[in-house]
Amino acid sequence: MARRLTRKYNLNWLTWFRDLGQLGANTMEAASTHNLVGLFLDKMGWSEYARNWTFKIMEQPIGGWVCPVSVPDDIRILLKPTTNLNQLAILLHELGHAMYHTLNTASGLGKLWTDVENETSAIITEHIGLEIMLTSQELALVRELRLLETVRCAISFQFEDDLNQQPECAEALYHHHYGRLLPVEDPTVWALDSFRSIDPVYIHNYVLGAITAEHVLADLRKQFGEDYLAWGAQLSKWRFVHTR
Repeated sequence: MARRLTRKYNLNWLTWFRDLGQLGANTMEAASTHNLVGLFLDKMGWSEYARNWTFKIMEQPIGGWVCPVSVPDDIRILLKPTTNLNQLAILLHELGHAMYHTLNTASGLGKLWTDVENETSAIITEHIGLEIMLTSQELALVRELRLLETVRCAISFQFEDDLNQQPECAEALYHHHYGRLLPVEDPTVWALDSFRSIDPVYIHNYVLGAITAEHVLADLRKQFGEDYLAWGAQLSKWRFVHTR
């Protein structure tokens, strides 16, 4: 399926992120970023949780980032303007991080988080938000983009894991792993992989999060239909996947 989609959208490794960003571009106005945040939080009944969140929306290299200065009292969120479906997914992903930190009621060292819980919570929010905020046509495209990115993350995990064991074989390993999805025209571009500074286990968290999100979404639909306020209440009760 992922290979078919790479052909459908004429993707290649050198322009992967730019190409994905162009799909669904200009589907929304940049000025609506704050409105999109408010709309999603209202649909989920989470508006009250955002009282300690501070947003900075500006053109800059980072798609999105959440900094929990003080959990849960001071959560800061950096975003680009939302001008395409990919950036909307990032916006929702970062709101998931913010919710995860806000719902942390532990004390002391318990206020720290594990990467797998943090990323899974963000991806659950991303998947839910896209499901409830997009038209059927937009959602069909987003599901394809999501599949492509999940497969890429899985490939990157395998590459990084092998690279840790065989650092002298970077180009050969890149060609082996990435070539399963798309032809590798220049294996020296392994150094440009977006996860260069992230360890392989962290990369794998994105894949685990995507798998978990599908199960959570199916369970919420089964229990509550399209009552999104009930979805939000249930996720808040669960504190996503927080187990402390």
